[in-house]
Amino acid sequence: MSFRTPFLAAAAVVLLAGAAAPATLLIFGSSTSTTEVAGGNGTDVVTLGPTGPYQGLVSITWKEDSDIPCWFRVRTRHINLGGTQTHDTNLGGSSCDETSQSERYAGEAPGGYFVNGVSVCRNNQRIKGVHVFYAQVSSSGQVTSGLGDDYAYQENCDQFGAAKYCPTGKVATQIKIYHRSDTPALSNNIKEAATGLALVCRTVEQK
Repeated sequence: MSFRTPFLAAAAVVLLAGAAAPATLLIFGSSTSTTEVAGGNGTDVVTLGPTGPYQGLVSITWKEDSDIPCWFRVRTRHINLGGTQTHDTNLGGSSCDETSQSERYAGEAPGGYFVNGVSVCRNNQRIKGVHVFYAQVSSSGQVTSGLGDDYAYQENCDQFGAAKYCPTGKVATQIKIYHRSDTPALSNNIKEAATGLALVCRTVEQK
């Protein structure tokens, strides 16, 4: 795991070291459920994000290589202290030469807000846009849905599909990225293209 930038890393270390914990400590429960796939299934799937009980999903970033969405990052936030982490995956291995110009970023939730819904738009089965929806988690652990959203897309994103939501009382801590082998136009270099996303959801509990 890594932080997004040295500045954010330093800020998070200070926060985690010096911030007073809230009176009621919260955790994400150990049992998980996975939403339906937003977009389409691929031939493979990778799970991206933390496995511990404290980090909840706040944003999704992706990049392309020759029109192929093959690099993803999730950003998560500590449910009590607010420190952030990032987790990356390169679906295409060495064949995915993603570019910074293609980077798109969906989500910048304020403290206490976590992703609990997602939809995508696609072109040629490839993910071209990501739309995230938020729930608020109160200091006592109550989850209230329908409180904000954010989205980002590439130029060839036509229309977002139906949103897929975590069950009532749950928010996302990870994503599952469905992908398949794909070959860009005018190329013989086979890459891995993301075709759909699903949220891995967990309940919020008092520690």
